Amino acid sequence: MSVLLEERLYYYAMIPGGCALIFTLFEFVFGEMIVEKSYPSETRKIMDAVDKMPEEVSNGLLNCLKTVIEDLRGCDKTLVLATIHLKVNVTISKEDRIQVFGLLQIFPYFQIGMLHQEFVSSKEKSGRILHGYKGIIGRCMRTENIESVNFATVDEYNFRMVNEFGFSKDEIEKHTFSARSYFAAPFKSNSEVIGIIYLFTKEPQVFPKAVDKAKFISTANHIVDILQVGKIIKTKANTGP
Repeated sequence: MSVLLEERLYYYAMIPGGCALIFTLFEFVFGEMIVEKSYPSETRKIMDAVDKMPEEVSNGLLNCLKTVIEDLRGCDKTLVLATIHLKVNVTISKEDRIQVFGLLQIFPYFQIGMLHQEFVSSKEKSGRILHGYKGIIGRCMRTENIESVNFATVDEYNFRMVNEFGFSKDEIEKHTFSARSYFAAPFKSNSEVIGIIYLFTKEPQVFPKAVDKAKFISTANHIVDILQVGKIIKTKANTGP
């Protein structure tokens, strides 16, 4: 398994050119279509496995998220939230059998120092499937690269979420406005991206510089091992270069 760790620079303004505009509109329209969805049998199996995840598997993955946060450098680690998303297929047209990928969030957002009761009470966010063509995690899955983005103000966040990341104005009203720095990294099995580790914090300009590359890769490998042993994913991890 290898984790792709290439930093990408985001720009405040929209990318010029007709192709970029068409792609942005595609992200927006296609993302809205996914509301009319159904899940293929393989996706339902993954969802069921996540829902019935053994405690030792759950604890192992949560310990990995804790390690990811603890390994960060030069930031307030208590402000960082983290979760794991798995790539799944979603059928958006039963007649034509059109499938796109979605991102299954397997945990609520984890934070160091969070009490067990607080974590359990936030379970409503786990098990949801997010649009695979929206936001930083959607971009991360498409590019198969590290994606990080920083926002100086709420106005910048609102502008870029609509014009760069494919959300509607109504959708961003439901987002967290207090976060300023975001990080999404793909992890692989047999050369195929199967999921994303996602972090964000209220502190500005934290990512990607806070991430220790070697330590992050080691923990990401361990996450894939746990997912495989726990039978959440079936493919065997490729730990080669």
